[in-house]
Amino acid sequence: MARGKNYTAEFKAKVLVEVLKEEESLSAIAAKYQINPNMIRNWRKQFLDHPEKIFEQTRAEKEFLQKEKEHDKEVDDLHRIIGELTVERDYLQRSVQERFGRNTAGKDHRR
Repeated sequence: MARGKNYTAEFKAKVLVEVLKEEESLSAIAAKYQINPNMIRNWRKQFLDHPEKIFEQTRAEKEFLQKEKEHDKEVDDLHRIIGELTVERDYLQRSVQERFGRNTAGKDHRR
């Protein structure tokens, strides 16, 4: 037996919001979206039986958020290191300028 069409969570939510608003009958909404009214009844029952599930994070979402935090920390660490290296470079350039009395900025000293 062939399976029916898979609907996205966004689509189901859109249909359910219309049903819960009760501005149109369930049959009218089903006709509007060309789906079986029983399917909408099942979606509504699933939602009303476990509405808390819409606020739960999946394992993949939790892992993504953790990796995002780790990435942000790594970027912050790299920015800090870049700042430290910039200060060191500027100090060394000033020291060389003072010592030898010339501007060495931007020159290639590889010979």
